[in-house]
Parts: sequence; structure tokens; C-alpha cells
Amino acid sequence: MKAPVQITDYRIKKLHFDITEEVDEFELEKASFSIDVDYELFKYEENPLRYKIDLYLKISPPVDDEMPMPFNFELILEGLFLFESEMDDDEKSYHLNISCTTMLYGAARNIIHQLTGQTNYGSVSIPSVQFSKIAGEKHNNATGIK
Repeated sequence: MKAPVQITDYRIKKLHFDITEEVDEFELEKASFSIDVDYELFKYEENPLRYKIDLYLKISPPVDDEMPMPFNFELILEGLFLFESEMDDDEKSYHLNISCTTMLYGAARNIIHQLTGQTNYGSVSIPSVQFSKIAGEKHNNATGIK
């Protein structure tokens, strides 16, 4: 069964990646990092079925860890979404805040995995995140669609 909203395209708006330190005996399985995720929703006035989401993702090594991740990574990924038909505001909000952000995050995970795989340290698979929690925090802060 086809989902009521589809990702039609995504683009990198910002990409910053650097290796923070050379590590001789780096063990990816023991490494840790801090990850920050946020997003903004935008609607197209000319087409009420089209939306854009900017996903902000930042990975940095924790400052007090014995085995920090040797990367700094900042990514802004723009996703374009199309709803198949009009729906009530609650259902649309659910899809935008949960379904669409999750689809876009999957693309971001792939970008990070491919890019880090080109280093001496191996591919990093960032953990899944709970967009329902992020959306709840945004709702509590009165952030909405722009």
C-alpha cells in the first residue's frame, strides 16, 4: 500500500565534515559521539499538497570520553514532499513531523555512512531518533509550519 505522502527529492543545503584528530588505534565499536537533530517545516503557498523540510543534523565528539569519534559533521538536508490528497490537520501534522522527517533522516544516515566510509576509520551508522519526541518538544515551544 502506497503511503499518502511521498518524498519527491532531497538536496544537501550544507555539508561540513572534518576529521578532528588522527587516531592510531581507533575502534569504531567503542567510539561515542553526540548527535543533535532538529528540523523546520515549510509549505508551498501555490500548492497546498507540497511541503519542504529542512533537517539539521550535527555530530560531534563528546568532550569527556575516552574514545571520542574523530569526526565533526554538520548536515542540512532539504527534503521535498508531496501529499496525494488533502487530509485533516492532525493527520497532515503527523505525517510531516513523523513520517516525512523519518524518511529524510534515512537519507541523511546514508550520506553519513557513505562519507565516513571513505575515511581510515570505517563507516559510521548513526542511531535512529525518535521524531515523536522532537515533534513534541517543538509543539511545546510553539514551533510550526512556516
